[in-house]
Amino acid sequence: MIDQNLQPTIDLDSSSPSEFDSGFPAKPKYVNNPNRKKREAKINPDYEAAIIKILYKYRNRRNGLTTKSAVVEHIFENKSFTKSESDKQVSSINSHMTGYKTQCEQLYEFYINLATKDKIPETREEVIALAKKYSTNNSKKLSELFHAQLTSLTENIENILKIDKSHIDDDSPEIESIRELFRNGDITANLPTHRNIAYRLNIETDHRYFGGLSGKQNSGENRRVLEQVLIHNTHFIIETYNRTHIKFLMDFIFEFDERLSEFNANKFKYKTGLTEIYEYLITLNRKLEKYKNEVAQ
Repeated sequence: MIDQNLQPTIDLDSSSPSEFDSGFPAKPKYVNNPNRKKREAKINPDYEAAIIKILYKYRNRRNGLTTKSAVVEHIFENKSFTKSESDKQVSSINSHMTGYKTQCEQLYEFYINLATKDKIPETREEVIALAKKYSTNNSKKLSELFHAQLTSLTENIENILKIDKSHIDDDSPEIESIRELFRNGDITANLPTHRNIAYRLNIETDHRYFGGLSGKQNSGENRRVLEQVLIHNTHFIIETYNRTHIKFLMDFIFEFDERLSEFNANKFKYKTGLTEIYEYLITLNRKLEKYKNEVAQ
């Protein structure tokens, strides 16, 4: 028998403090870190403008590209700036999936609450039968099984998107103008009165580029190092996804949305439904895995 004290496993504490209303001042972006070296310089304003262009084109909190100093650090680390041809569609797929997973979690919590708090007989019987069918007898394990299906959906979608994904150089006019400036411009021209670029590098990275130099931090020698890094380390890549895979996933999202609407409507009509939801998630994962295996061959 399933534990008769089965409790809901999702604990959303609405009283948790928010970082926006904590009353404490925001932490500075940088704190003293002995493993990072700060560098500042005066550079040609055209170079600064190009760095800002890169920032606005590739700004992304997930990869930390939120300031012009972060852009320079990214270049020193010899990392590419990447844009996807299907950014909007992939973002839409990921955004919808995040919302659908949340709805599924809420539906799970709804039925578990009916079974444990409200003690609705039909719901308790369904939950007990579902747990028994999948060889478990406690709420924690049942929750893990349910959430494992949601995690698998995300992983399967990510794996499908990776199939036939390719990367090519971005040769758009906007990017070519930046490349041209870095290759043929003069970083020492029209220097401003005050330093207009600052960044921090890991000690290892800083030593790799500046370790053999004895000049002052803002010297022309150090500025030339920055110029060479901008020339040789700035890579712009377009990421392309297979359009057939994108269409399959967009259709998949549409189907998922329709069924979720049914599940949400039914919870107000019936006292059962968790089994149908759980087994639908299994069906979705099988569909994704079947497609993935077919196109990966």
